[in-house]
This record gives sequence, structure tokens and C-alpha cells, in this order.
Amino acid sequence: MLYAKQQGKFIFAFPLLIVMLLVACSSTPTSITSPSTHKREILRALTIQKKLPVTTPIGSLFYTYEGHTAMVFGVAWSPDAKRIASASLDGTVQVWDAVTGKHVLIYHGYKGPVFTVRWSPDGKYLASSGYDHTVQVWNALTGKVLRVYHGHTDLVSAASWSPDGKYIASGGDDASVQVWSVATGKLLFLHHDNPGHVTAIEWAPDGSRLAVASDNGTVQVFEGYDRTSPCNVHTAYRRRLGGYVVA
Repeated sequence: MLYAKQQGKFIFAFPLLIVMLLVACSSTPTSITSPSTHKREILRALTIQKKLPVTTPIGSLFYTYEGHTAMVFGVAWSPDAKRIASASLDGTVQVWDAVTGKHVLIYHGYKGPVFTVRWSPDGKYLASSGYDHTVQVWNALTGKVLRVYHGHTDLVSAASWSPDGKYIASGGDDASVQVWSVATGKLLFLHHDNPGHVTAIEWAPDGSRLAVASDNGTVQVFEGYDRTSPCNVHTAYRRRLGGYVVA
């Protein structure tokens, strides 16, 4: 920190960056002793200084959320990146502020472990699935239940919203893939001959297909539901690496 002087008195302090900028753009080196003469240069330097990025080392821990009391199986960012939802074996889904870690909501709708949680494309709802064979859709701000889907006969380990937010695809240990309407809960497609327990489901970005991963080392791709014809198996993509499925 350097100081400007006038008639033997300190007037104000200059951060070193501002001094360097003023000296570089000033034709009279002694002019930094007169704040009124170079008011524009000082304001410009302050503006430049405010725009300098604050760098944080890659991999730095931001914070650790410790709201759960058991293993956490699922985690998802809200579409606006302001909130995070996490699903746990403690039977809760917890929504919390992504910046402060403060609780927004704790959902207690399950009778057992919760395995997955997914945000709707508009960020208004969450879909979660668990050990009690259900997929539950609920308001992300209030926790009010919109829909409880009971189509599965075993634990549900995967659920995914369609890009338009109208459908959910779900699967689990009953070895089935089910696509159903969020608005009505009506089953639209059932594939019950999956080669293993379903471990993950993802829609294509355009909603045209579904990719389904299983615990037997396969990923199957299905044609998407278009309301005019049932889904059909399009292709099966298989790849193994160390015993795990690689998408």
C-alpha cells in the first residue's frame, strides 16, 4: 500500500495496483499527489481492479454437507444450480442450499432407504425412488406429494425425467423398465425382460431413446415413447471393463 502526500499531509491510500496504473497512464509522475486532477484515472483503475477474477485452486473443498445419518446413494443439482438434493439410506431426501449448505427441505415420505433423486427439467419437482418399491414425485419447495407410482414389485434404484418433464422412466430389482405419465400415473410402456437388475436410466437429450444399464454388464437402448406406438428394443450395447458397465 502506497500513500499520496500533499503539503506534508497524507490524503488517501493507493493500492499498489492503482499506483502502477496511474503512473503508466500519467504524463506527469508527480500528479498522483493531486486526487482531483486524476479522478477519472482513479475510478477507471478501481473498475479494472474489481473485474479481476478471484482464483481458487482446482479441487479445493468448498464445504461438506453432513445432514444425513447414513450412506448417501443419490445426489442431484437443481437446473438453476442453486440447490442440491440428496437421497440416503436414512430414509430421507434432503434439499439444501448449494452455496451455504442450509436446509431447504427434508422429505420423509419413505419407509426405507432412498436410492435416487432427480430434478424435473423446470426445477419445480423432485422424483425419488427407494426400497419400498415406489417412485415419488413431490414439490421441491413444500414437499407436497404430486404422485406416488406403485408399478414396481421390488426396490427401485433408477428414475429419470423425460426432457419435456411429462414422463418418468424407472427401473430396479424387478428387472423391468417402466415409462409412465407424471400427470396421471398411467403406465405407458413396460419392458419386463431386462437381462438383469436395472442400475441406471437416462433419456436422450431429445427424448427419442432411453439408455438402461444393468448389473449384468449391459446397456440397452430403447426407442422413446411417442404416444402413438409402444417402445421397442432398438439395440443392445455391451461393453465391459473390470466387471463394470462403461457407458
